[in-house]
Amino acid sequence: MGLQVNAVDYDTPYSMATCLNFVTYNMHGYNQGFYYLQQLCSSADVLFVQEHWLPPCGLSRLQNVSDDFVCFCSSAMNNVIDRGILSGRPFGGVAILVRSTLAKHCRLLCKSERFIILSYCDSVFINVYLPCASVKNYVDVYCDTLADISAVLSSCTYQSVVFGGDMNYDFSAAGAVSTLLSNFMSSLKLAPTYTHLCSSRHESYRHISLQASSLIDHFLVSNSLLDAVHRVEIVDDGCNLSDHMPVVMLLSLQGPVRDNNTNPSKKVDFKRLRWDKADLSGYYKCSYEHLSHISVPTLLLTCDHIHEHLARQQIDSFYSDIVYALHCAAASTVPIGKANFFKFWWDQECQALKDESISKHCTWKAAGRPRDGPIAAAMRKAKYEYKLLLRQKKFSVSVVLY
Repeated sequence: MGLQVNAVDYDTPYSMATCLNFVTYNMHGYNQGFYYLQQLCSSADVLFVQEHWLPPCGLSRLQNVSDDFVCFCSSAMNNVIDRGILSGRPFGGVAILVRSTLAKHCRLLCKSERFIILSYCDSVFINVYLPCASVKNYVDVYCDTLADISAVLSSCTYQSVVFGGDMNYDFSAAGAVSTLLSNFMSSLKLAPTYTHLCSSRHESYRHISLQASSLIDHFLVSNSLLDAVHRVEIVDDGCNLSDHMPVVMLLSLQGPVRDNNTNPSKKVDFKRLRWDKADLSGYYKCSYEHLSHISVPTLLLTCDHIHEHLARQQIDSFYSDIVYALHCAAASTVPIGKANFFKFWWDQECQALKDESISKHCTWKAAGRPRDGPIAAAMRKAKYEYKLLLRQKKFSVSVVLY
């Protein structure tokens, strides 16, 4: 699996416990869950993410979720892509997003296609995406994943564990992996937190068309932390386009000592060119004028023997002139916006369908979440139309920009 283990420094002093908001969320695909994941970042401190479906070359896209978070991530498609062209839909992948103020105290202990382990002060965060029953050799894969996690933890020192993610296991129903999971929890002294759920309706996964629902997304914590769990809640939101609902846990955890003598570093406000608002005809004209005045190093093409240092110098100069010309052209024709302003295409139509989806979802919940009938059909229709519009907007923007 390509396990990666780093040494951990445990000489750091720790302060009194502080409340942290943990969230676990199965995105069911990056494109589908990206915007809701951004919304979760507004209130979360640590986000456990599963099924982002990104290949290794696309993992950097998770860094775009929020400037206030640091992302630790892995792909589940390394082996498939190494064998050739990907066929079928993408799959798997896990990530942990940690708020920047906490991330400087985190270290990556291990990552694989099904889990990521971080250390935070004297605690360990574990995000998992455990296999479902449809996976080939399901029990063996489940067992191997838990064994790999145990092996990593046996090689490091820690006081407590926060374990969460899509476990594909319902504690209310016995299954083929019940004994495996029970032994794993017993060996690490972990306890489930679903007993702390605020609502009486316990389901974190809901597939509307299949009319299936279950509680398979969980947080487990060390027995010593169980009394520090203040609340566990399943967020049922009309903006969420995934078939999983996020589970939120408020937990008091030991943190680092704050140094009151140091000033917080000033946040850098990164900018980017707003090509969607650019005067493209003006840019083409301006860039043509600037580029036409650049001297082309034709000596490199006509001379058979040229000194290497001179060749490098002419190439670097030619490259710098081109970059400078393009910058000058953009400066007068392309406006600049904040780097994290991703939904620049958002308009009244998007807002209207979003509000409609939320409204129909709230009506459906108030009616007792019926599986059939006009209320359920209206909720599904509003959600589908909102999801379809987001895809169309994203596609139209990619065509214009690229």
